[in-house]
Amino acid sequence: MKPGNCFDCNKPIDDINDYKMVGIDIPYVNLFFHKSCFILIGGYGNIREYCTLNSHKVYNWLENANKTRKNK
Repeated sequence: MKPGNCFDCNKPIDDINDYKMVGIDIPYVNLFFHKSCFILIGGYGNIREYCTLNSHKVYNWLENANKTRKNK
């Protein structure tokens, strides 16, 4: 199963071996990144700051994911 699109660049993650997943507690969501995008944002050491700066994008991502699940 493919992880979908990269949270950072929004391009599809085609290689199932080329991604990182970050679990967020509030809101409860898993974000997927290409490994290269993940490195560019600073990796796990910078993910809290990255998500804080992009909190609107995180909530939009979650809302769109919930809509997609409801439509299936």
